[in-house]
Amino acid sequence: MQAPCSRAISAPPSSGSRTYSRNYPPDRDAPGRRNTVHLDVLPSFAAKFLAARLADFHASHPGVGLSIEASDHLSADGINRGFDLAIRYGPGPYPGVHAEPLVSGGKMVAVCAPHMIEEATKALEGPIQANAPLIHTSRPEGADPDTSASWPSWFKTHGIPLAGSLDCYPSFSNAHLAIDAAIAGQGILLAPYFLLADDLTAGRLALASDKSMTDPSTLWLVRPIERRAKSAVQGFIDWLTLRLSTALGVSGQ
Repeated sequence: MQAPCSRAISAPPSSGSRTYSRNYPPDRDAPGRRNTVHLDVLPSFAAKFLAARLADFHASHPGVGLSIEASDHLSADGINRGFDLAIRYGPGPYPGVHAEPLVSGGKMVAVCAPHMIEEATKALEGPIQANAPLIHTSRPEGADPDTSASWPSWFKTHGIPLAGSLDCYPSFSNAHLAIDAAIAGQGILLAPYFLLADDLTAGRLALASDKSMTDPSTLWLVRPIERRAKSAVQGFIDWLTLRLSTALGVSGQ
């Protein structure tokens, strides 16, 4: 099956938090802040897209540091006072900050471990049984439960009947945990293609169906309203936009 592409839009966009850094001071008021970009990023995006590309960024932007905090919730106060950029996934827009779409109108696809292809294909033919091995994820913050991408909406989109409840398989609050569960052969996952691209390319996951649905949520680049972007920040934005376009197969758009 040929992997679908998402559309990348170019911008010329706590407790339990994790910080990824590359030997740069985490203190946002420390000397050298001008050349350090402070990011607040979704854990799933940090784990499944950004982390694997940090060396590429530093090779192309020597002398620019990245201080990356991974968190699930967006605080306009935190963005306007501390972080240079945030990356969020949801319906948007976000009040009190400037938000631009990074990936909009993308695809939600069903994936599984390669050894599960036959089982997954049969399970998704329908009617969908109560014991179908479906992995669930929490809907994005602020998403409408009636329109958010989920297994029920995927089946409805494709006219596939349900033969029972879908409550018996695991549900994860973070998408990267659900992706890891799918890689481990724990079931079939419905997720945004931009989070799955690397694992599909590497063969850790395979498409379980040639069907897809439009993702109602958007990947957003969020920045302060009143603070002028440093040149290092704009450099990161340009780099990230290009890397997303390349990963999603739409470079040049």
